[in-house]
Amino acid sequence: LGSDRISWECDRGTVEGTGPSVRIVAPNDIVWETPPQQVVVTCTATVTDGENSPATRDFTVEILPPCPSDNQPPVINGVYAEKDHINLGERTTVWVEASDPEGLDLSFEWTPPFGDIDGTGDRVDWVTDEVCCTEWYDVEVVVSDGCKTSWAFVSVHVDV
Repeated sequence: LGSDRISWECDRGTVEGTGPSVRIVAPNDIVWETPPQQVVVTCTATVTDGENSPATRDFTVEILPPCPSDNQPPVINGVYAEKDHINLGERTTVWVEASDPEGLDLSFEWTPPFGDIDGTGDRVDWVTDEVCCTEWYDVEVVVSDGCKTSWAFVSVHVDV
Protein backbone atom coordinates (compact mmCIF):
# COMPACT_ATOMS: atom_id res chain seq x y z
CA LEU A 1 0.00 0.00 0.00
CA GLY A 2 1.14 3.52 -0.69
CA SER A 3 1.81 5.77 2.28
CA ASP A 4 -1.18 7.91 1.25
CA ARG A 5 -3.46 4.91 1.91
CA ILE A 6 -2.52 4.48 5.57
CA SER A 7 -2.92 7.05 8.32
CA TRP A 8 -2.04 6.94 12.02
CA GLU A 9 -3.37 8.88 14.98
CA CYS A 10 -2.65 8.66 18.72
CA ASP A 11 -4.40 10.31 21.66
CA ARG A 12 -1.02 11.33 23.18
CA GLY A 13 2.51 11.64 21.86
CA THR A 14 3.32 11.85 18.17
CA VAL A 15 3.62 9.58 15.16
CA GLU A 16 6.82 9.75 13.10
CA GLY A 17 6.87 8.50 9.52
CA THR A 18 4.24 7.38 7.05
CA GLY A 19 3.16 4.14 5.45
CA PRO A 20 2.78 0.70 7.01
CA SER A 21 5.61 1.13 9.53
CA VAL A 22 5.82 4.16 11.82
CA ARG A 23 7.35 5.13 15.15
CA ILE A 24 5.13 6.06 18.10
CA VAL A 25 6.94 8.71 20.17
CA ALA A 26 6.05 8.96 23.86
CA PRO A 27 4.38 12.13 25.10
CA ASN A 28 6.93 14.52 26.59
CA ASP A 29 4.68 15.60 29.46
CA ILE A 30 5.02 12.38 31.51
CA VAL A 31 6.23 12.90 35.06
CA TRP A 32 7.42 9.49 36.22
CA GLU A 33 6.54 8.44 39.75
CA THR A 34 8.27 5.90 41.99
CA PRO A 35 7.30 3.17 41.46
CA PRO A 36 6.54 4.04 37.82
CA GLN A 37 2.87 4.27 36.89
CA GLN A 38 1.45 2.59 33.81
CA VAL A 39 1.21 4.97 30.86
CA VAL A 40 -0.84 3.78 27.88
CA VAL A 41 -1.36 5.59 24.58
CA THR A 42 -4.29 4.64 22.33
CA CYS A 43 -3.63 4.77 18.60
CA THR A 44 -5.73 4.20 15.50
CA ALA A 45 -4.53 2.94 12.12
CA THR A 46 -6.77 3.68 9.15
CA VAL A 47 -6.34 1.98 5.77
CA THR A 48 -8.23 2.85 2.61
CA ASP A 49 -8.19 1.54 -0.94
CA GLY A 50 -9.81 4.72 -2.26
CA GLU A 51 -13.01 2.95 -3.21
CA ASN A 52 -14.49 1.25 -0.16
CA SER A 53 -15.06 2.48 3.37
CA PRO A 54 -11.79 2.84 5.30
CA ALA A 55 -10.86 0.06 7.73
CA THR A 56 -9.69 1.14 11.18
CA ARG A 57 -8.03 -0.69 14.02
CA ASP A 58 -7.40 0.68 17.51
CA PHE A 59 -4.46 -0.54 19.55
CA THR A 60 -2.65 0.48 22.70
CA VAL A 61 1.03 1.13 23.28
CA GLU A 62 2.49 0.94 26.78
CA ILE A 63 5.12 3.64 27.38
CA LEU A 64 7.92 2.34 29.57
CA PRO A 65 9.90 4.56 31.94
CA PRO A 66 13.34 5.63 30.77
CA CYS A 67 16.26 3.36 31.58
CA PRO A 68 18.72 4.43 34.25
CA SER A 69 21.78 5.97 32.58
CA ASP A 70 24.07 3.36 34.12
CA ASN A 71 22.04 0.36 32.84
CA GLN A 72 24.13 -2.06 30.78
CA PRO A 73 22.73 -4.45 28.16
CA PRO A 74 22.47 -8.18 28.87
CA VAL A 75 25.55 -10.26 28.13
CA ILE A 76 25.05 -13.21 25.76
CA ASN A 77 27.67 -15.89 26.38
CA GLY A 78 26.44 -18.14 23.57
CA VAL A 79 23.50 -19.46 21.55
CA TYR A 80 23.37 -23.19 20.89
CA ALA A 81 21.41 -25.86 19.02
CA GLU A 82 20.96 -29.42 20.25
CA LYS A 83 21.37 -30.59 16.63
CA ASP A 84 23.04 -28.33 14.08
CA HIS A 85 21.85 -30.53 11.15
CA ILE A 86 18.18 -31.49 10.89
CA ASN A 87 15.78 -32.67 8.20
CA LEU A 88 12.83 -30.66 7.02
CA GLY A 89 9.88 -31.21 9.37
CA GLU A 90 12.09 -31.99 12.37
CA ARG A 91 12.72 -29.92 15.45
CA THR A 92 15.77 -28.98 17.44
CA THR A 93 16.14 -27.41 20.86
CA VAL A 94 17.89 -24.04 20.84
CA TRP A 95 19.01 -22.15 23.91
CA VAL A 96 20.86 -19.04 24.97
CA GLU A 97 23.20 -18.53 27.90
CA ALA A 98 22.84 -14.93 29.04
CA SER A 99 23.12 -12.80 32.15
CA ASP A 100 22.50 -9.23 33.19
CA PRO A 101 25.30 -7.15 34.75
CA GLU A 102 22.82 -5.56 37.19
CA GLY A 103 21.16 -8.88 37.99
CA LEU A 104 17.83 -7.89 36.37
CA ASP A 105 15.39 -10.54 35.16
CA LEU A 106 15.74 -11.31 31.48
CA SER A 107 13.15 -11.96 28.79
CA PHE A 108 13.77 -13.77 25.51
CA GLU A 109 12.21 -13.28 22.07
CA TRP A 110 13.01 -15.97 19.51
CA THR A 111 12.60 -15.46 15.74
CA PRO A 112 12.96 -18.43 13.39
CA PRO A 113 13.58 -17.97 9.64
CA PHE A 114 10.49 -20.16 9.05
CA GLY A 115 8.46 -22.67 11.02
CA ASP A 116 7.51 -22.10 14.65
CA ILE A 117 9.02 -21.66 18.08
CA ASP A 118 7.59 -24.06 20.65
CA GLY A 119 8.02 -22.84 24.21
CA THR A 120 9.18 -19.67 25.94
CA GLY A 121 12.21 -18.51 27.85
CA ASP A 122 15.89 -19.16 27.33
CA ARG A 123 15.36 -22.72 25.98
CA VAL A 124 12.83 -23.45 23.18
CA ASP A 125 12.28 -25.79 20.24
CA TRP A 126 12.48 -24.65 16.63
CA VAL A 127 9.96 -26.68 14.63
CA THR A 128 10.65 -26.57 10.88
CA ASP A 129 8.06 -26.64 8.13
CA GLU A 130 8.19 -25.97 4.38
CA VAL A 131 11.40 -24.47 3.05
CA CYS A 132 12.75 -24.11 -0.46
CA CYS A 133 16.37 -24.99 -0.07
CA THR A 134 18.92 -27.11 1.72
CA GLU A 135 20.83 -24.42 3.54
CA TRP A 136 22.08 -22.97 6.82
CA TYR A 137 19.43 -20.90 8.58
CA ASP A 138 19.78 -18.56 11.57
CA VAL A 139 17.45 -18.75 14.57
CA GLU A 140 17.65 -15.33 16.26
CA VAL A 141 17.14 -14.36 19.89
CA VAL A 142 16.75 -10.93 21.48
CA VAL A 143 17.52 -10.85 25.20
CA SER A 144 16.10 -7.93 27.20
CA ASP A 145 16.53 -6.72 30.77
CA GLY A 146 13.47 -4.47 30.41
CA CYS A 147 15.57 -1.49 29.33
CA LYS A 148 18.29 -2.64 26.98
CA THR A 149 18.59 -5.58 24.61
CA SER A 150 21.24 -7.80 23.08
CA TRP A 151 20.91 -9.92 19.96
CA ALA A 152 22.52 -13.15 18.74
CA PHE A 153 21.75 -16.22 16.62
CA VAL A 154 22.59 -19.87 16.10
CA SER A 155 22.87 -21.44 12.63
CA VAL A 156 21.23 -24.79 11.83
CA HIS A 157 21.54 -26.68 8.54
CA VAL A 158 18.19 -27.92 7.20
CA ASP A 159 18.14 -30.74 4.67
CA VAL A 160 15.22 -31.20 2.32
